[in-house]
Amino acid sequence: RAGALKIDRRDALRYAVYGFIAIAFGETAMTQALQYTSVANMALLGPGTISLFTAIWAVALGEQSLSRLGWLGAGVAFLGVGVVAGSGPNGFAFDPTSLIGDALAMGRSAIHGCYLIFLTRTLRQRSALPATVYNVVFGAAWFLPYVAWRAPTVPWTALPSAVWWALAWTIFPTTLFGYAAWNWTMRRVGAVSASNAMFLLPLSSAAAAWAILGEPLRLGQVLGGAVIVAGIVLLRWDTITGGRT
Repeated sequence: RAGALKIDRRDALRYAVYGFIAIAFGETAMTQALQYTSVANMALLGPGTISLFTAIWAVALGEQSLSRLGWLGAGVAFLGVGVVAGSGPNGFAFDPTSLIGDALAMGRSAIHGCYLIFLTRTLRQRSALPATVYNVVFGAAWFLPYVAWRAPTVPWTALPSAVWWALAWTIFPTTLFGYAAWNWTMRRVGAVSASNAMFLLPLSSAAAAWAILGEPLRLGQVLGGAVIVAGIVLLRWDTITGGRT
């Protein structure tokens, strides 16, 4: 229905902020993180910690409370973060270059967790359709100045087909479908419960990096990832077992 996409000025401002955080800032931060750290580290410390930060923001913003078990789980998860960040090719050692990417990935997740709480509040009053459409529209709009600046220098006709396939994959399955499915889920179960699905992202990303890019998977990443998941399971036990969301 055409009326389903009608928004007022206040909604437009809200979606503009959401689009900047979720797409303009979020996607740029992840891309930049990969310039410094591995795919496995980015996935474990980025999407892999969104569930952790969402729960912490939910407590800070009065959406839920945490038991002692929950706080213990948060501590365990952050311990796992340290193990992943310190996993090097020759044993446990912090690589200054990798730490830049790790910090970018975690910073993005910390901000994204706060965004998810506010988006959930919006979805309690709005349908998932306008939230998805305008998040993507405004998110793309934030990139327009950069595109206008760089477009004249890009050899468009010389770009390989892999670039266009990658662009199509980014636009349709990962952005349009991804945000639609995510917003639909959050509208029904809330950000805290929905972000439990983030457990799958580090596993699939690390497996894809190993299979497609030949990126080695280090023991420290496996152990640290397991500790992070264990901590988040403790932290989120009530939502995982069907309790309060």
